[in-house]
Amino acid sequence: MPLAIHAAWKRLVFATALAGCLAMIGANPETAQAQNIQIAQSDAADIEFWQSVKDSADPEELAAYLSTWPNGKFAALARIRLKKLRAKNTVVAPPPKTVKPAAVSKTDYPASDTAALGVELTNVTRQFSELHNWTDLMGARIVRVFPNSSGARAGLEADDMIVRMNGRSVINMQQMISEIKKFRPGDNIDLAIRRRGVQISKTARLGGQPTDMIAAADTGEPFSLVQLGIFYEYGISVAIDPVKARELFKQAADKGNVAGRFRLGMSYYIEANKTKEAAIYRKALVQFESAGDENHMPAKALIAYLHELGLAGDKNPRLAMEYYGEAAKGGNPMALNNLATMYSNGTAPARKNKSKAIGFYRQAALEGNALAIKNLKSIKVTPFPTKTIQRLLSDHGLYTGGLDGKMGPGTRAAIRAFEKMIGLEPTGKVSDLLIVRMHRSLKRTDGPEKPSERKSGIKKPIDDLPDLEVLEDLD
Repeated sequence: MPLAIHAAWKRLVFATALAGCLAMIGANPETAQAQNIQIAQSDAADIEFWQSVKDSADPEELAAYLSTWPNGKFAALARIRLKKLRAKNTVVAPPPKTVKPAAVSKTDYPASDTAALGVELTNVTRQFSELHNWTDLMGARIVRVFPNSSGARAGLEADDMIVRMNGRSVINMQQMISEIKKFRPGDNIDLAIRRRGVQISKTARLGGQPTDMIAAADTGEPFSLVQLGIFYEYGISVAIDPVKARELFKQAADKGNVAGRFRLGMSYYIEANKTKEAAIYRKALVQFESAGDENHMPAKALIAYLHELGLAGDKNPRLAMEYYGEAAKGGNPMALNNLATMYSNGTAPARKNKSKAIGFYRQAALEGNALAIKNLKSIKVTPFPTKTIQRLLSDHGLYTGGLDGKMGPGTRAAIRAFEKMIGLEPTGKVSDLLIVRMHRSLKRTDGPEKPSERKSGIKKPIDDLPDLEVLEDLD
């Protein structure tokens, strides 16, 4: 069974901003007025987004507008321009930007550097937004500020919420990335930030990658070591250097950093996939087991995979199923998909069980596993039944009707409300990505789970595996 290795650095640097409020529905005058206000706000967001990209010569920016506003006021014009730009197959420099003069010379960053704010961003969940009493939930939440970075020099802090950049609303992560791409290291940007219930302003002089990340790693801070290692592993802003990457991962692992242990294991795993040497797979397994003891779910999923295929020794499907079960309970999409496949195929010790297989596939689909979605569609089973969608919308406080499994007006209105709250054009139409975003935005953000008490090598009966909640009654 092939294993897809995702570029983890993307998740660690940026993630989608999510949250929102209930759209008002009704026929009385007050409701009609509220709807008019919402329509006006939607139009304003459409216009603002178009104004930010209309003069761009970058096809990706026009494509981003069409992705967010497929039926927007300027969609027809955007398609015409996009077609012409792609036909030319030419990337022209972006239009001039209004920025404050840099406080110091920009020449202290190499020309090869790309602009960077030096923070880790993540998606905003409902739990986090309610904790801070927010009603306007668009933006990007800062999880971590790297040492010696632009963000650190500007005084940014973890849990700051970036809501505007250079006077424009930050609708979501994608828009913020698009805007930062227009700048060079040394440019200044003005940020409006919500911090502990108060809106403040900050000016940040953008740094550069990899220069700032190298400086951050030089402090010995484990997370910066891991990030720089990922840069070298995947060739992000630097030449690929697996030896340097492994050295950085080991430094972080030696400091007790669980991400460092996992990434060190991944470096061995990537090498073993090329050489097919069991000894190198065993080195990866040692690191995965160390991270798994700290309840690192991706590590547990890979331990299961190695045991299932016998890559590091003899095949052990029983132990594989145990680890898949633990990782699946933690929501790991790979574990959910592979556990579903074991039930679908009747791989011992799992007994063939179509209902269980569908249930695990559907949970993997909610976690965004594309293979699980493909597997369900291949057997003509919908990944996201209407009742599941209704339950997610209800958990968001957007749907108050019964879970009848019917895509009626109330469900469509709730879908439009969710689209509005994440900055999309309200269409009332569902897509796989939209449902995944509904689910992800409900996840908890109150810190990591407690370390597992389970020790490597200790077996327990398969019957003791926890039953996982299936969001939909199976057919």
